[in-house]
Amino acid sequence: AVDDEDAGRHLAERANSLEQVRKKLRSGWRNDDGVLNQYFQSCFTNWKVYKGKRTPKQVVRLQALYKQAIYGDNPDPMPQQIDSKEGVKWMAWHRLTGTPQVMAKRRF
Repeated sequence: AVDDEDAGRHLAERANSLEQVRKKLRSGWRNDDGVLNQYFQSCFTNWKVYKGKRTPKQVVRLQALYKQAIYGDNPDPMPQQIDSKEGVKWMAWHRLTGTPQVMAKRRF
């Protein structure tokens, strides 16, 4: 019975410790640009290696958010064929014009 109590106490302490770390990370990326940059890079890396199903709409949206987060507003002129694959990508990025880079990282 004593071993069970010790094990239960140990699990409760560990769960509390993990929750504190989660809270720090959760609020950290919102308030600390350094943590946000690490979080963004981690999300980007996970997206690159993700092997699950992706819809074309998801891919285009994430590509646009990535470009906005890294480069800011789209400086490129509108492509001649807006219905092409490149045109769809351009339009998705162009729609984010004015979105701060920090906000794009958070949305990614």
